[in-house]
Amino acid sequence: MEFTIKPLIHTALSLLLFSLAGPSYAQVPQIERDALVALYNSTDGANWTDNTGWLGAAGTECSWFGITCTNGSITRLYLTSNNLAGSLPSLSAFKNIEMLNFDIGNQLTGLLPNLSGLTKLRQADFYGAQFSGNIPNFSNLPNLSYLNLGANKSL
Repeated sequence: MEFTIKPLIHTALSLLLFSLAGPSYAQVPQIERDALVALYNSTDGANWTDNTGWLGAAGTECSWFGITCTNGSITRLYLTSNNLAGSLPSLSAFKNIEMLNFDIGNQLTGLLPNLSGLTKLRQADFYGAQFSGNIPNFSNLPNLSYLNLGANKSL
């Protein structure tokens, strides 16, 4: 039986390189990353209760606290009780978003953002925010089955 070491070395090196590569993340579209950065900046992200991972390198967005992605696109923003303060920027970049949660424990002010165009949105919870002004039209959100605007300032 002839034994050659070259294939064994090749296999061992390949396995070593594969194991050192570490986890990889699908990069979200640039427009979604920009919208996340705008959200962080407009709601005093440096002082959130948990801002783990936020503003990390491109390709890490799906590992940021409160973010859920599916197939490289943001599908959930869950930032309840996280000490967000300020106004929400436009959320229109999140075309595949299914759930938004900014309830209790946040001090969101100004106008409730228009959610038109978020046709995959199923749930939106803004309970306990301090939004004021008119309630936007939600009739163009065909999948919206849960909307909570309770305990806001004056909607």
